[in-house]
Amino acid sequence: MAKIVLTNAKLLVNAVDLSSYVRQISIDYSAAEVESTAMGNAGQARIAGLLDWSMDVTLAQDWALTEVDATLFPLVGAAFFAVEARPVNTGRSTTNPAYVGNGILPSYKPIGQKVGALAEAVIKIVGADGTALQRLTA
Repeated sequence: MAKIVLTNAKLLVNAVDLSSYVRQISIDYSAAEVESTAMGNAGQARIAGLLDWSMDVTLAQDWALTEVDATLFPLVGAAFFAVEARPVNTGRSTTNPAYVGNGILPSYKPIGQKVGALAEAVIKIVGADGTALQRLTA
């Protein structure tokens, strides 16, 4: 199994490539834990429920037209938008899967660092349209 150091992840937000601004990215994919204990069980019983996902991203901020701020600012309050992340900024493959979903951006802080710090946009995109996160290899 190949091991990599994450140095060149790909991030598409609403078809805009923000890869060159990504400083940190993580995806959380989970299933709700639904308690299903019934009479006769000697302990708690559980089943997997609805799937959910979220993506935490830290980007170097850029206020230029078509860059980070121009892409993210109008997405707050939008119905949903497409997002795709890959470990490496190359084509989809079995060793470079794309994680694809429709998300919402509940909040956005365009400015918020201390003096002398790199201007960053820290965002959390959450699943929005009732479908699960997809893992695509082609």
